[in-house]
Amino acid sequence: MLAFLRVKNLALISDVELELSPGLTVLTGETGAGKSLLTQAISLLAGKRQSEALLRRGEKRAVVEGIFTLDPPLRQALISSGLPVDEETLHVKRVIQRSGPNRTQINDETVTLNALRALLGERLQISGQHEHTTLKDPEIQLWMLDAFGGLLEDRARFSGTFRRYRQLSSQLSVLKRRRDEEKKDRELQAFQLQEIKTAGLSQEEFTQLSEEKSVMNHAESLLKNLQGALDVLYEREPSALSQVQTAIQYVKEMTAFDSHVEEPLKNLNEAEIFIDEAIGALQRHGARIEFDPRRLEDVEQRLSIYATLFKKYGGSMEAVLKTQERLQEALSASENLEETLASFQREQEETWRALVDAGRVLSQRRRRVAGVFSESLTDSLKELGMPMTTFKVAFTPSVFPSSPKEDDVGDTGFDAISFLFSANRGEPPLPIRDIASGGELSRILLAVKALITGEMDTQTIVFDEVDAGIGGRVADIVGRRITEISKHAQVLCITHLPQIAVYGDHHLLITKNETGGRTRIGIQPLMGEERISELARMLGGETITPTTLRHARELYQAAQSLKGNKS
Repeated sequence: MLAFLRVKNLALISDVELELSPGLTVLTGETGAGKSLLTQAISLLAGKRQSEALLRRGEKRAVVEGIFTLDPPLRQALISSGLPVDEETLHVKRVIQRSGPNRTQINDETVTLNALRALLGERLQISGQHEHTTLKDPEIQLWMLDAFGGLLEDRARFSGTFRRYRQLSSQLSVLKRRRDEEKKDRELQAFQLQEIKTAGLSQEEFTQLSEEKSVMNHAESLLKNLQGALDVLYEREPSALSQVQTAIQYVKEMTAFDSHVEEPLKNLNEAEIFIDEAIGALQRHGARIEFDPRRLEDVEQRLSIYATLFKKYGGSMEAVLKTQERLQEALSASENLEETLASFQREQEETWRALVDAGRVLSQRRRRVAGVFSESLTDSLKELGMPMTTFKVAFTPSVFPSSPKEDDVGDTGFDAISFLFSANRGEPPLPIRDIASGGELSRILLAVKALITGEMDTQTIVFDEVDAGIGGRVADIVGRRITEISKHAQVLCITHLPQIAVYGDHHLLITKNETGGRTRIGIQPLMGEERISELARMLGGETITPTTLRHARELYQAAQSLKGNKS
């Protein structure tokens, strides 16, 4: 609940602090005293958008602060949101500035308005003078029916499944578009990869073929030069080999007398070996050098394949092999895309079946609850001065579809509803958005809130002049209804009717005064005879007579006695 409220520099409010208590607090005062400014201040704590027009004239910033008691659900909501948690309270602060950024804080941490609404939107409800118009919204009507029936958790679970289904549908659409866009690319990639694989290229073969072609193209020159080398090394006298052998004999004889020639002798011996090995290698190679036109044609055809693929895929063996690797990865990714697509389709089908099952159960429960809701609301409206009321809940479709389609479902289920209402005997009930007056809508809204408050997490409800257009006995019944609501939530009720004010557990008087040429709003807690005097003013105007005081006291004592309080 809202335990403390501070409002500074908001319109006519200079600086006001309020300690608030559980139960029903009534706020009264003359017309124009500024009672609704408190409603505006509290609505800022619930996440309403701020307006610079609310700033008090001449001030640079306005501040609204609220301290809420921390119950377990609110504590858990703070933890889930990752916000700091105090031991016992929740501190909310709104700052509106004429220049510079406005700020919203929860427990001294700056947050967005959406975060504030998510935290307190349902726990702090403002029932203003025009809120009854929301009853015309079918989505609000459905929410009220679900709240009455204790179906909000079922509805939340359904909404989670629905969001997952929509998410899967969106992801599937993206994947299908990607698959279709890549289809032509995949066909080309598969062709290119097959072309490269079929060619069976390798760096080793390319090098060997290139050398073989070069040898055959220059066979005559190679054989001529090879023979010339063999002539010099071995066949022509004196040959290089025979001359090295002769030199070895000379140097060997020298070693008998001079050890310094042992190293040159070693080198000459190695030279003889190397020359001999070179002669053998040249002879063997020469035996292999030949010009074979057929073989040359085969080699050139094979090398042309290399040349074609080099030209198409990067100009080198390295580039072609990298292209092959890239194409293989791309086609593997395409296969993975198909697998992912199939997996998402399976999950989407499973989620749809779960969604239909959950929607069918939710729809059945709503239809069972709708009758009880209609009867309870009809009885309540009769007590609120509408004795000929007929109220029903109409479902669209009238029965749950045997084969639901995607177009049939929304975030809240497969059902659409409409509140049907008639205030006159013999007249068929019609949608309240078409026929209910403002006063009738106000009473319907009050009756609904009385029915559903106990089923919700609401901590605080503010009623701003919910008594518009009523009086007498009906006003007394409205007071009792608001009292019933205050058993389940803290209620702040701004009222002009003493028949409602007498039911308050606490009474605050809103005053408007001039100080130093400026208008200021003040708030004064009333107790005892001060409260009786204010009730008498509400009954009889500015002139308060003993009779008016007696009447006010009787009204107050009767209401408090009905509540079980000693006055």
